[in-house]
Amino acid sequence: MNGNGPRGTLKFVLVVLSLAGLPCVGLAQTPQPLEVGETIRVWEPGSAGTLPRQGPQGFYRGMAGDTLRFTGEQAINEWRFPLDSIYRLEVQRGYDRSQFLGTIVGVAAGIGIDFLLVQGDRDDLGAWLVGIPVATGALGWVIGYNVKSPRWVNYPVEALPVRGAPSGS
Repeated sequence: MNGNGPRGTLKFVLVVLSLAGLPCVGLAQTPQPLEVGETIRVWEPGSAGTLPRQGPQGFYRGMAGDTLRFTGEQAINEWRFPLDSIYRLEVQRGYDRSQFLGTIVGVAAGIGIDFLLVQGDRDDLGAWLVGIPVATGALGWVIGYNVKSPRWVNYPVEALPVRGAPSGS
């Protein structure tokens, strides 16, 4: 066979799909710089034998030497973290929505309703057995679309601009 036909097409499709699935190495080597006012959260290292813990969350205000400065929501408190005391730094980059989860929950609820309806001896259910999961799945999609949660992206601490003298001086 010369590579044409069903087997050749399948090989071509598999090659294209595998290449499309490769990560684009080199495109995101340098993180987008932090802008003043972006929402960040700091993770502090745990003490001996404990897990790291999430520290405060607030708005990035800049650097003071080797110290990260940020404020809370009402800008009442200002936190300062020396870079060597930060276990992980995360930046909020947009929002995630939950349409898929909402659809799954909606369809499952519809199947549950169908199960309850079938328990009775009714023969006239027909289209309802399909329609209820479709309708509840659509409702779940709409609810999931309207539920937003912040998308947190790890930000390398070493990429922060260290300026001036260290915080200890």
